[in-house]
Amino acid sequence: MGEATGFRPETLKHNGEAVLNGYDETGTLLFVNSQYQKEIV
Repeated sequence: MGEATGFRPETLKHNGEAVLNGYDETGTLLFVNSQYQKEIV
């Protein structure tokens, strides 16, 4: 099972797309916008 990470919208507004730096080497990504935890199967 993969790892989950997240960030708050306020962080994205304050830091801009720098929040998304560092994902270059991780392969396929799926960003999910949700207020609650989701199970992706």
